[in-house]
Amino acid sequence: MPRASLGALEEHEFRLLFLGRAVSAVGDQLAPLALAFAVLEATGSASDLGFVFAAREVASIAVLLAAGVWADRMRLERLMIDPSNTSKKAKASPVSPMRMRWALLPA
Repeated sequence: MPRASLGALEEHEFRLLFLGRAVSAVGDQLAPLALAFAVLEATGSASDLGFVFAAREVASIAVLLAAGVWADRMRLERLMIDPSNTSKKAKASPVSPMRMRWALLPA
C-alpha cells in the first residue's frame, strides 16, 4: 500500500511552524475561558464577568484602531515579525496580576 504524501508537512521546519501555530491558536481560544473562570473565582459575580469582558473588548477595539494606523506606516518586513512578539506580551499581561493575586477585583 503506497504511503500518502503529507505535502509541506514532510519538511521539518514547516512541521515545527505548523505545530507552534496550532498550539498558539488553541491557547488563543482558551484564554477567554480561563479569564472567565478567574473572574468568577475571584468575585463570584456574573455582572463583574460582563464588565471584565466589556472592558477587554473596548481595549481591543482601541488598540486595533491605533495599531492599524501605526501598521500603515511600518516597513513590511518588520510588520511580519513584530505582531507575534507583541501578541504574546499582550495576552500575558492580564494573566500575570491574577497569578500573583494583584488583581484589583471587587470582593
